[in-house]
Amino acid sequence: MSFVKTTGVGGLIVFLVASASCTRCVDLRIFNASGGEITVVNIYPGGEDKGTIGNGQSMVLPFRMFEWNVTRGNVTWSYSYSSMGDPGKEYMSDNWFQCRHVLAQIEPDGTLWLLPPGTTSAVETMPPQPPGYPAKPDRVQVH
Repeated sequence: MSFVKTTGVGGLIVFLVASASCTRCVDLRIFNASGGEITVVNIYPGGEDKGTIGNGQSMVLPFRMFEWNVTRGNVTWSYSYSSMGDPGKEYMSDNWFQCRHVLAQIEPDGTLWLLPPGTTSAVETMPPQPPGYPAKPDRVQVH
């Protein structure tokens, strides 16, 4: 009986140490300032995440840095890992589960700007950006 209790406490300690020492997830809230409804598809090995965001609205998607496709009307902007680099700690916030949160805004030309933590809606004046941002699409396809 005491072995089970000790193992349970030991397992909890291992879980808490592991949780505090690594990032468990990263999510991205995208504010749509593109001028129209967009469909965002996050493609990664083993699957994809997809969402539709009305103009002036936002949505949270897992930030899996492989490939993103954003479609507005007859235009698709594609972003790869190389065009969406590390946003840096000043543009991330986290909760007590160590899940990181990143905020970004997409503009009418497909440019993706990072927004500071605490931003609650699309902004008119863009903040200073870390190296590599604002992110520009790798490919633009008109269909």
